[in-house]
Amino acid sequence: MSNKSLTYQDLVQIIDLIKSSSHFDEFHLKTGELEVDIKRNASGSAPCSTVKEILIAPEKNDSSRQAKSDPPTHPDQHPHITSPAATQPLQNTRNETDPTLDIPVDAILIKSPMVGTFYRASEPGAAPFVEIGQQTEASTIVCLIEVMKLINSIAAEQRGIVTHIFVKDGEPVEYGQVLMALASSA
Repeated sequence: MSNKSLTYQDLVQIIDLIKSSSHFDEFHLKTGELEVDIKRNASGSAPCSTVKEILIAPEKNDSSRQAKSDPPTHPDQHPHITSPAATQPLQNTRNETDPTLDIPVDAILIKSPMVGTFYRASEPGAAPFVEIGQQTEASTIVCLIEVMKLINSIAAEQRGIVTHIFVKDGEPVEYGQVLMALASSA
């Protein structure tokens, strides 16, 4: 990792990613002088609504500067930590395939290989990588997924025609979530 410190926005983004994921209940990050511990609520059935503990610890030789924040008692105390997408019930952010969409049984599903934020274009205002009805090759980039400021290009990996796009631009996605469907083209 570089010498660059995590910013407040980096921490907010990490918290949002954790809140939108259902794959783990605890998260621990230590980088340089910063140590962050986040735990889900006891029921584990919904994304955490509060940060249980954020611990900022200096190097071991200076324990006098250790600071610890109390958990927020109300979400409005930290309005920048919560985001509308992260506070909705998990099933509303997943965009599960609607059985009424008439997806062929032999459709090729493009699934998210990671938890992150889905983008249809390389930058805001740019044309999307693919549109419904567009032909793709195995190497065609169909979207981007951003994880902690790292941009990951997602390729179609198979030749086909885009029939469905299940995720809106800028929405959080889960590992294994269906992003798009392709019809096989011979």
